[in-house]
Amino acid sequence: MTTPAPRQPTSSSPVLTLILAAVASALPVAVVEVWHLAAGIGIGRVSELAVLWRTRHFLEGWDIDIDAHLPRKLHVPFALDHLAGLLTFITLTSLTLLVIYCVVALALAPMAAAVHRRQPTWRGWDRTFPIASAMIFWLPTMYVRIDQLLQRGSKEAIVFTAGLAVLLTFGVLLVTGKRDLVRRCIRVAAICSIVLTAAIGVTAALLHRSVEQPAAAAGAPNILLISIDSLRADHVRSYGYERETTPVLDQLARQGGLFRTVVSPTSWTLPAHLSLLTSLTPEEHGVVADGLQIDGRRTTFLAEVLWRGGYETAGFVSGPYLDAINGFNKGFDLYDDYSVAKINYDASHRSVTSPGLVNLVTRWLHRWDSGKRRRPFFIFLHMWDVHYDYVPPPPYDQLFDPQYHGTIDGKNFIDNPRVARTMDRRDLDHIVALYDGEIRFTDLHVGKVLSKLQELGVFDQTIVVVTADHGDEFFEHGNKGHAKTLYDESLLVPLIMRYPAKIRAGTVVDSQVRLTDVAPTILSLAGIPRPASFGAAALDAAQAGHDLTPWIHAVAPTPLPALLAFGDMELADAPRKLAAVRTQTHKLIRALQAGGDEELYDVQKDPGEQTNLIHRNSTQELSLSQTLDGWRHAAADPSRAARPVQIGEEQRERLRALGYMR
Repeated sequence: MTTPAPRQPTSSSPVLTLILAAVASALPVAVVEVWHLAAGIGIGRVSELAVLWRTRHFLEGWDIDIDAHLPRKLHVPFALDHLAGLLTFITLTSLTLLVIYCVVALALAPMAAAVHRRQPTWRGWDRTFPIASAMIFWLPTMYVRIDQLLQRGSKEAIVFTAGLAVLLTFGVLLVTGKRDLVRRCIRVAAICSIVLTAAIGVTAALLHRSVEQPAAAAGAPNILLISIDSLRADHVRSYGYERETTPVLDQLARQGGLFRTVVSPTSWTLPAHLSLLTSLTPEEHGVVADGLQIDGRRTTFLAEVLWRGGYETAGFVSGPYLDAINGFNKGFDLYDDYSVAKINYDASHRSVTSPGLVNLVTRWLHRWDSGKRRRPFFIFLHMWDVHYDYVPPPPYDQLFDPQYHGTIDGKNFIDNPRVARTMDRRDLDHIVALYDGEIRFTDLHVGKVLSKLQELGVFDQTIVVVTADHGDEFFEHGNKGHAKTLYDESLLVPLIMRYPAKIRAGTVVDSQVRLTDVAPTILSLAGIPRPASFGAAALDAAQAGHDLTPWIHAVAPTPLPALLAFGDMELADAPRKLAAVRTQTHKLIRALQAGGDEELYDVQKDPGEQTNLIHRNSTQELSLSQTLDGWRHAAADPSRAARPVQIGEEQRERLRALGYMR
């Protein structure tokens, strides 16, 4: 009797197994990634997936920047607190991981096939290899996210760890069970991953279609809002500066209106820009320190109001604090915080960014024009070059100080020990000349944007607003840079508006106004009603952001109110935590630490704030102190709109390089 030959175990193709495992893993890993980002940031970018994040850091050791080679769509921020954005991001993440995983599977296939050929009769192959294949795609992401969560002490790490343990247990049960069950599960999971990804994508597309934008009013003007980071008002020629730093802005002021005393609510970028775009002071929006994010579900942004008014909205930014994770992308059809802001990430304070920004805006305007201008536009343009370091390109590096032959320059401005209050005055003058060179260089590029509007024939139909978030200090009170004090060299910024239909050329407003008044004024000039949800009516309607058109026209049915300007400086690395209130004539600054020392200045007689009048003018001191107490008490609302945000390590390193974090 013939003995039958031993039955050979069936074996699946290693290549097919790897690809099936890749397909099966893409959607589940995408869900894990989206959950992590939604819980910690609320904003999702495909470029921030764990696998890309780790790859980027690995390749940095060879000076390879993969960010520059990734498709631009992978850098776009998606709001994960809205269902359409969430589903769109899950779909894009799943498809991206699918491509990456299939490439990895094909790269590993020759090695897997070689091992399989050497062990063709190994009975454990059909059970072990599929599990190992799945783990190849699962474990890297799980390791990165669990490690990050454990470092932050997050309770979510327990959930992630428990989930991984369940998966591993399930894998062990499969390995010890029937041989064909493992392959069958992988195949079913792959099919489900494809079907669910397609279903999620279709649902996201339907949700996007269901959001219908209202049409803009007939004849609605375009809007261009430009913020020049770190531009102090007294270095603008039309504000009385002796140097020709701003020929473009000066011409804009002659053609429109200039506000002579404009007070920012703080001296650093993040809360000041949030105030500009929400009409809320830092006390009201709550973002008074690093690690906080505005809650977009409870705060309305200018772009959201304009979008609902029928506008096509686009934001182009070049500084780290205007990242979408801080909420700035709300209401924008396009929010580009990646094309310029994240190039040369670690060297942003030395980069030249204005030419890149102008190119982005120009290309966008071309697309808007070729699209038959179906909607009026709102463009928010944040220009970064004036921010330190002060390294303007030639000829602007010598424009205002060609005779200097010393050794000091504007590089490493914050951390250079030679740039100190005891430095030689001639060297300090050169630093200031470099700052002025940056202003002139930026002014040139503002002019290029305005020239593009003229080329398209829409300049006179566009509300143009130019302002800044704060100034810079050059040891007027012993400090350099910003984010340290609430003196006027940090708080007074320019504000120039041009719109021939409603602003008479050459208008100058001397009354004190605030950065929080800019957005309501833009809405008024555009003829868009101000929603009840927009601005600061919750605390003190009398001091909320005001529509400044009555100030522009200088004719009002009732007397114009005196606008108080409140200031806040609570950044952890500031020398002191401060609060301030400023009237047209006086300013009170209070230290918030124990003791609460106060300073009082007559800003009309002493614009440099050199003579402290505390205890010399008891009436003004008491009045302003009580006003500040009342404001801070009203603002100390636990329900204010800020929430913690997990700042990525790259973001932290960049902010450290800029002198904001230590």
